[in-house]
Amino acid sequence: MARKPSTLHTQPQPFNEKAHSILANVFDAAEAWLIRHGVCRPEETGKYLTMLFIKESGEFLEHASFYTESEGRLAAGLFLHRLPKGRMKAQYMRHRRICDIQLHWHTHYYFRDYYPILQQTYLNLLRRLPDLPAIDRNGVLMLAARTLDGAKADINRERRMRGADSDRNIVADDTMYRSLAHFHKDQFEQLANMLKLS
Repeated sequence: MARKPSTLHTQPQPFNEKAHSILANVFDAAEAWLIRHGVCRPEETGKYLTMLFIKESGEFLEHASFYTESEGRLAAGLFLHRLPKGRMKAQYMRHRRICDIQLHWHTHYYFRDYYPILQQTYLNLLRRLPDLPAIDRNGVLMLAARTLDGAKADINRERRMRGADSDRNIVADDTMYRSLAHFHKDQFEQLANMLKLS
């Protein structure tokens, strides 16, 4: 029997229904755990997990010279691995690769306010970081440059104001443009689906 070709996780991936059904249950179990252990109130679980994802992804990406999709997928996988999963642990572990890829390419489906929270976080960080080396190694800034239109320009502008004489390639242009095109397409499809329901 021939092996299925491996998924190119460096390219945008279509929405995976099987991975989604697992992730929906993983996030449900994680939110129940947060509430049960008094970490946050029920209405705060979405924001808490969004901020945790940004924080943990940023910490992982700080070890990279610049953002790559492979590093981003690994960061998503590490975040999922650390979540309390309850009864979903065995199923997640069997299908973790497709779940990691699904979260990496469709993050905003699982974190409702992902874009505005990421934008607010990186803008606050950008002005508070002490120097150019801190800006250059910050993983949250790398994540923002890959995800948000204009973030890479903001980062390079701040670097120039701090005395940099050249721009830093925090994320390759082709990676950034491919990701932005994918995210805008996803947002358009999500909006179209919402309009069909009204």
